[in-house]
Amino acid sequence: MTDNHAGTNPDHRVALESETDLLPEEQAVLDAFDRMSPQGSLQWDFDAAFRRFADGGTGLPPPRQWQGAPGDLWDRGRGAKAGERMMGDVISVLANHLAEDSRAVVADATAATAEAIWDAFRLLAGRVEQLEAQAIGLGVEPGLLALPDLDASEWVRELDGWLPASAPASDFPVVIGEVSHPEMLATLVNAGRNVTAVDPRAERIRTAEAQGANVVMADIGDYLRTLTTGSLGAVVLSGCTDRASLVGKAAVVDHALRVLAPAGTLVVLSADPDSWDSALTPVAGDLLGGRPLHPDTWALVLPRRPTRSVVRVVVHPATHGAVHAVVAEVGR
Repeated sequence: MTDNHAGTNPDHRVALESETDLLPEEQAVLDAFDRMSPQGSLQWDFDAAFRRFADGGTGLPPPRQWQGAPGDLWDRGRGAKAGERMMGDVISVLANHLAEDSRAVVADATAATAEAIWDAFRLLAGRVEQLEAQAIGLGVEPGLLALPDLDASEWVRELDGWLPASAPASDFPVVIGEVSHPEMLATLVNAGRNVTAVDPRAERIRTAEAQGANVVMADIGDYLRTLTTGSLGAVVLSGCTDRASLVGKAAVVDHALRVLAPAGTLVVLSADPDSWDSALTPVAGDLLGGRPLHPDTWALVLPRRPTRSVVRVVVHPATHGAVHAVVAEVGR
């Protein structure tokens, strides 16, 4: 949140607070600064602020009773001509009085509620800004960083056997994001699979085209969001889950599970955390949002995602490479 004390003279503030003859307007300004000053913590009483206006009016002052017509109402009317003019003046005075009284009643009844709502949204804004700061980081895109390409060659021949069988194989579209291992694309295309490669990097897209795959130049998470639920036979995630934060990992996995058809397969090719750390440059290690999960962690997390029911998870630890494979099957 913006520090509303910024730009003020601290010595001047102390001098004001030490005065005993503060004007009401000055005190009101200081009180406003105190209310708006950042707390520097997520432990604000957000729920209590909402309860103040969600409890059906608890703590609100009682509505003011109508005080009746002004005492000089008929004196005003008596000075006018009889008939329509007199009644018009009387009704006009009465209407003005009722309007003023109604506005006062509404102001009294809503003052505490309005203050609670303002406090709640002020606290919410502070929390959102802190979350945004954590998500955005220092504004360096992963594409600007040198990321390791670890050996996953032992899964090139295995991958097709993990995917759903169909006749023909093209009936079950396969999406691979990202193009970390081009030889896998060639193997799946040669097996008759309907493969779409998704990657935000132009050079990887050109590589995928050379292997005969359909290509989409985009972030894999953004692309999966555009697909219809249950429209794919398999999704292979490679590279994108290694560098993402925990929130980013969960988001892309949830979208991948959503778009899988019954009995579809999700394959996560995850770099070995120790190999990843040793291959990562110091700059990338400092600025990336996350690091690879251990395959046992994936096996624990995937069946607990709320998007789809995962009925089976098989972990294939790396033997001679540095990339583990986690194969999950969704329910029928």
